[in-house]
Amino acid sequence: MDRYLVTPRQLERLRGQGGGRRALPEMLLFLLVIALCFAAETAIQSLCYPAVNSLGSRFPEWYQAQYGDAIDPMFQYGGVPPWLQEFLALISTAGAIPVILLCLRFASRRPISAAGLEKPFWKEYGMSIFLGAAMLSLSVGIALLGGGTVTMGAGATGKLLLIFMGYCVQGFSEELMFRGYLMTTLARKNRVWVSILCSAAMFSAMHLLNFGISAPALGNLFLFGIFAGLYFLWRGNLWGAAALHTAWNFTQGNLFGVCVSGNAPSVSLLQTRFPPQQAWLNGGAFGPEGGAAVTLVLLLGIAAVFALNLERIRRTPECI
Repeated sequence: MDRYLVTPRQLERLRGQGGGRRALPEMLLFLLVIALCFAAETAIQSLCYPAVNSLGSRFPEWYQAQYGDAIDPMFQYGGVPPWLQEFLALISTAGAIPVILLCLRFASRRPISAAGLEKPFWKEYGMSIFLGAAMLSLSVGIALLGGGTVTMGAGATGKLLLIFMGYCVQGFSEELMFRGYLMTTLARKNRVWVSILCSAAMFSAMHLLNFGISAPALGNLFLFGIFAGLYFLWRGNLWGAAALHTAWNFTQGNLFGVCVSGNAPSVSLLQTRFPPQQAWLNGGAFGPEGGAAVTLVLLLGIAAVFALNLERIRRTPECI
């Protein structure tokens, strides 16, 4: 099966790094890595929130000049408004990045480049941002066939830009964690297809406590993990998978205004409302990721990327 996923040179690079463990002990150790990442993210939030709590009350004119709307009473009197809470929650995921890189370098004894942090950044990122937005837009379009409305939201450009930056950090940190670290670590000792499935399973399990979680939602998150793993192999770097993840989440929450894995957006360009009786299609309270529309798009995406990756392998001189 591996010969349909990676070239001999890719496989040699993965296995040539040496070491590694079987899937189960490697995944159990990864739980410790997740715990360290969570601790780092919590530490960042504990530093950020006190700093911004007093920002509105000390600099109300700055806030109004930046965002052009009335000062949020919560912000004015020392609280943190929802849009800023969303931004801080996203940006705090940056705490996972140094943890993963340190584990990669010192615990796994591999170079940073092993996570796929190479090749042209802008080309991969731009193309994949477009693809992620297109896939999610198609999912919402299919879900709307079952009914629903789309109206203009009240999103302010400055707030949306900040939240997009936050999603850039969040998308990169999660892809670094599950594809750049876990998937490549598993592939040292296990089949590549096993590493894709195991990393996808861990990615899905990470959302078990999210609001509105369901069996279809877990299944779709598993499919997204498989798609991201195949996309990572096809493009040969992590930038594309990170950008696609970013665009998928931002388009879902802050462009269409629907829940992202059970988390409601604070501000959005559009407001999309789905009928609850069609939750099997639109995902209900969890958001589109819990519905059959996303299942269909992800299955098509997996088939397309698998075919593209297979064609890449066939055209590689060492495979002819």
